[in-house]
Amino acid sequence: MRTIKAMGAAIMSVLAIGALAASASAAEFHSTKANAKLKGRALTSQVFVTKAGTISCAKLTAEGTAAELESTTLQITIIYASCTVFGFIEVHIGEFAYLLMANGTKDLLKAVTIETTGCVMTIPAQSGLGASEVVNNEGALKIINKITGFTSSGKGSTCEYEEESLGTYSGDLEVESPEAELSFS
Repeated sequence: MRTIKAMGAAIMSVLAIGALAASASAAEFHSTKANAKLKGRALTSQVFVTKAGTISCAKLTAEGTAAELESTTLQITIIYASCTVFGFIEVHIGEFAYLLMANGTKDLLKAVTIETTGCVMTIPAQSGLGASEVVNNEGALKIINKITGFTSSGKGSTCEYEEESLGTYSGDLEVESPEAELSFS
């Protein structure tokens, strides 16, 4: 009986150490060069859904810096282009400044304005937006966005609505560096 208790205690110790080691090894972004410049492009259509309608952007450009060799965050600024609502009405979207966390969440660092005929939407700065999946892609990072619950409001003759938190965003992009290889683990 003593042997069984001792074995049980030993197994519990091994499991506890394993759990502690797993929690200590958080995911990180890696760069082969500190302060490496980042650039990015859309891999799929970028789609925003708000109470005002569905906005689809065919293109984006992204810039940022991998400040450290290993980090739990990446700051990326994105400019969306070739955007339409209802498939044909042109939309102008302000610059998005994101802080992407290695845990898959994202912070929007400043408010963004989205404008089209008769409508001005505002997406305020907000944090803890999820979920983004990061995948290694031959020295670059593929970011798969499936964000739900972002806050927005609309003003104008075609989109008047009070602030609500039902917005969604989806779209894949690739972030790379001409100066370094990037990875995620």
